[in-house]
Amino acid sequence: MKRKEKNMKEIERGAILSACSGPADRTEITETAQRSEYRPEDQSNATSERRFGSSKSSTPVSQASAESQAEKPFHYDVPAGWTELPPTRFRNPNFAVGLDGDMECYISVLSGDGGGILINANRWRGQFNVDPYTEEEADNLPGVTIMGHSAKVLNFVGEFKGMGATEAKANYRLIGAIIQAPDSLITIKMTGPADKVLLQLNQFASLIDSLHINDGHSHDVQTAAAAPIADDATMPPDHPDIVSAPITTSPAPNGVGDYIWEVPEGWAKSSAGSSMRLITFAIGDTPGEEAECYIVVLGGDGGGRLSNYNRWLGQFGQEPIQESELMLQPPVIFLDDKVPILACEGRSSGMGSAWR
Repeated sequence: MKRKEKNMKEIERGAILSACSGPADRTEITETAQRSEYRPEDQSNATSERRFGSSKSSTPVSQASAESQAEKPFHYDVPAGWTELPPTRFRNPNFAVGLDGDMECYISVLSGDGGGILINANRWRGQFNVDPYTEEEADNLPGVTIMGHSAKVLNFVGEFKGMGATEAKANYRLIGAIIQAPDSLITIKMTGPADKVLLQLNQFASLIDSLHINDGHSHDVQTAAAAPIADDATMPPDHPDIVSAPITTSPAPNGVGDYIWEVPEGWAKSSAGSSMRLITFAIGDTPGEEAECYIVVLGGDGGGRLSNYNRWLGQFGQEPIQESELMLQPPVIFLDDKVPILACEGRSSGMGSAWR
C-alpha cells in the first residue's frame, strides 16, 4: 500500500513541475493513476528481454547467471527433447520444445488471484484471434489437480500473434494449464504448430507431474564427475530404504465431474498416471503386470480424433494412419456418437517411460 501511495505522489509532483516549467500553452495535468498490483516493479538498466520476457535466446540454462538459477520458484524434470533456457521475469522456468525452434513452453506466476482464470484464458484466446470464453465456458473447461491445487486445462487452435510479432502464424495450437493457488495464479503455456504441439502432450503432462514448489532441494544434474562406485559398495547401515512411491489401488468411483460410467468387474482406481488424467483404472490383480485404462478430457476438439490416434500409434512404434483408414476401424457408440475403435500392438513407450 505504501508503494502505491508513493507512486501516486510522484505522478502528481511530476505533473505539477512540468506545468510550472513548461511553455504557457501547456495544460496542467491533475489526474492521478494507480499502479496496477499485477504490474511488476520497474528495474533500472533492465534489458528488453528481462522486462518483457522475450525467449528468443537459445542459450542453455547451464550458462545462465547464478542469480537466475537462485530465483527458481519450482523444481521439475525437463521433458525428453526439451531444452531449458535462461528464465526471464515472466518465464521461469522457460523451455524450447523440440529442435526446430517453433515451439515453446514456460511457466508464469502472478500474485494474488492474478486477474483470475477467465481473464487469463481470454488473454490467451486473444493472442490466437479466437472468440473469448464466456464465464460458463471457462467454468466447464476440463479440471485437473496440479501441485494439490485446482487447475483448468486449455487446448485450442488459432492464428497466433505473440508479443512483438508483426504477422500472425496460422494453425498454431496452445496447450496450457491455469492453476489457482491460495496466494498466486500459476500459468503453464505451450505453443507451436498445431500438429507438432499435440505430439508433445505427453511431455507436457510429464512436466506437470514433476512440478513442485521450490522447497530447498534441487533436481539439477550435477556437472562435476562423481567418483566411481565400487562393485561391493553398500549404503550406510542407518540409511533408509530407497524405493519408488508404490502404486496403490482403491475401489473405482462410478463417475468423476460431469461424467458417469459403470465400472467393469475387476477394475480398480489406480494412483498411477498423469494428473492430466480424469481417472486411471488398473485391470488385473498381478502386481506389476496390471493393464490400465484412463480418461483424459481436453478442451475444444483436443486436436481431433485422427491426430490423437496417430499420437497413440507413435507410442507403440507404429506408422500413422490416414483419415480414410480411420473410418474403416470398427465403430462403437460413445456419448451418442459413432466412434471408430483403434486397436494396435507393439512395444509401448508411454509418458516418460522407455520402450517395453
